[in-house]
Amino acid sequence: MKKRAFSLAEIIVSITILILSIFPTLKINSRQIKIIKKLELSNSSLNLFSSLNTFLLSENILIDNNSSFEFRNYAEIESSEIFKDLNLKYYPKQDFTLRVFLKNENVNFFHNILVCKIINLEFSDSCNYYTSKIIKFED
Repeated sequence: MKKRAFSLAEIIVSITILILSIFPTLKINSRQIKIIKKLELSNSSLNLFSSLNTFLLSENILIDNNSSFEFRNYAEIESSEIFKDLNLKYYPKQDFTLRVFLKNENVNFFHNILVCKIINLEFSDSCNYYTSKIIKFED
């Protein structure tokens, strides 16, 4: 019996088939990587929004009658007086817009007037928009 090596044509055909079968897989993986990056970005935005929302719920913020603040990045948030005690480990690296509207209202509950703080929180970035309304009553 004669041992026969692979011919050049067989090698070229097999390599071509291998490349054609791997190319779609690489294309799918690059799409998956792009989707994962978008999800991580929106997850960091949601984490920042929920952290700010929780902070505003728990803290007693002294405000004037009507105040509004707008922040464009995390450095502005860190330097603001409202969020001076806030300490975040993870935050979105891209720019965003955070609007905080603070308002004091007097509410009449059965001839008992209470001071109510209304805090509107709006967060938006390139692909997400979150909003929240917090109502706190003071004694």
